[in-house]
Amino acid sequence: MREDQQKLWLKICQGGRHGIYDYTSPFFSEFIADNEARDEDENSVLNVNGKPMGRAIWNLIITKRDLTLWCKIGMKPTRTWKVTPVKKYFGIKGTGEKLLMNFTQLHDDIFFLINGEEHDDV
Repeated sequence: MREDQQKLWLKICQGGRHGIYDYTSPFFSEFIADNEARDEDENSVLNVNGKPMGRAIWNLIITKRDLTLWCKIGMKPTRTWKVTPVKKYFGIKGTGEKLLMNFTQLHDDIFFLINGEEHDDV
């Protein structure tokens, strides 16, 4: 892990750049568990396009799509979808655009942490 990635991980553990992350959230617990599982056995995580991907990262990508739909045009991704479980799972706060901004910052920070570069998944 590069020095800037280590600094980012420390910031995330301290609440992120703007104090918007809760590193005790289920997302971070699952993210750490996925990385440990992948180190032990690549078959224990999802196979996406021939590459291993943890469930936490999958949820991060899918939630970016869902939350963008909900915040930008007011469309629920599914009939039973609610924003409260998203907030609890990722440990983020806010409403509307502020929520989307906080989530996008988390998304970008996690992908920078993983890849060492900015990420645009879709």
